[in-house]
This record gives sequence, C-alpha cells and structure tokens, in this order.
Amino acid sequence: MLAAISVRHLYRLLREGNGPEALPNSLYPVEGVREWLKRRLLADVQVGSDGEVYNLDAERARLAKAQADKTELEVRELRGEMVRCDEVTETWSAMAGAMRSRMLSIPSKLAAKIADTARRVEFEDACRALVYEGLSELAADGLPERARARRDAHAGGTGAAAGADDQPVGGPLPAPVARGKRRAGRVPNEPG
Repeated sequence: MLAAISVRHLYRLLREGNGPEALPNSLYPVEGVREWLKRRLLADVQVGSDGEVYNLDAERARLAKAQADKTELEVRELRGEMVRCDEVTETWSAMAGAMRSRMLSIPSKLAAKIADTARRVEFEDACRALVYEGLSELAADGLPERARARRDAHAGGTGAAAGADDQPVGGPLPAPVARGKRRAGRVPNEPG
C-alpha cells in the first residue's frame, strides 16, 4: 500500500486511464508516480484559513448528511410526529402550575361548605395535608420511570455501596449540655 492506495485500487485507476504515465516497458518511474500521487492528493484536499487540512469530499459528505438529518427532523415536526423539547417543557410546566394552584384551593373551598364552624379549621388542615402529600408524590423529581432508572443505574459510577459491618463510625457522642427551661409566652388570637 502506497499513500493510502492499495495495489488493487492502483490497477483499477490504471485501467480507467487515471493513473500515472508509464514508460514504454510498462514500468512506472518513481518521480512520475510521486508527482501523480501529489496531484491526486492535492485535488481532494484543501487547507482552511485556520491552517487545518480538509478533505473536500469527506466534508461535503458530512455536510450533506447533516442537511438530510435536519430536513428529516423538520419534516417529522411538520407532520406532528415530533415536538421540540423546550415547547414540551414549557407546556407541562404551565399545566403543572395550574394543577397545583387548583389542588391547593380545594381545602378552603371544601371547608367553606361545612356547616359546623368549629370543625372547619380542623377539616381544612386535614384536607390540606392530603393535598400536599399528593403533590409531593407528583413532584418527586419530574423524571419518567425509565429515565429515573437510567440515572440511578449510572449514579456514582462505582457500583453498589459496601454493606454494613456493624462497626461504629466516628468518635463518642459529646455530653449533653444542661440548659435553662424556657416557657413560651401567650400567642395573640389564641383562644383560652
């Protein structure tokens, strides 16, 4: 192999008439082959303004593939098969905010419907606790189950943690400090 050209490829170029000029005895002078290779290599290569050497055929192929990929994505978006990530995030954030507001308004609306005013506050607090419990489950981390599994599988990158060996960690606990007893003052607007 000479300058990234196999013997087989060289023979194919010679048959097509694109090879170096041969001597009458079907041999090729070294200088002629060197000049032919140089012309061939320089035809495919360009030096950019940054001093880098580029193969124009490879760069054209890379550009054509990138343009085809971009066009395919645009077509899929126009057909409604794909949606941009920022649009989905924006829409879901707005929906989640609206749902949270509605959910948080439920306890006060329900409490207003109870005739017994003494139990209204108790009912509203219990209902509010249930709503917050439900919202905290929804807001765990916002990831779909498959994405969460992938994240957890790759977290840390060191594998499973070592098991417990029942050995104490750290030093002895400091002795408790005795403090004076404090009494809470009366809270305004509190019955009793």
